[in-house]
Amino acid sequence: MQSFYRLPTANSMATALDIRLRDNQRRDKPTVLEVLRVEPRQLVERWTAQLCAAVAWLESLGLTHNDPAPRQHAP
Repeated sequence: MQSFYRLPTANSMATALDIRLRDNQRRDKPTVLEVLRVEPRQLVERWTAQLCAAVAWLESLGLTHNDPAPRQHAP
């Protein structure tokens, strides 16, 4: 997920989450070679709920559509 809209009072959860997930991986850019650590299920469920709420809020402002898709990395 990329952030194109930011507010002074909002933190960039997507950026922090991306950094945390990448720290738990061994990569050969852009390929994940190995997952070094798995986050606790409750934490992942909380992140998922927060990301869904954030996308719903952005959609309510007309800043996104209802079908966000992950970025595709070129090989």
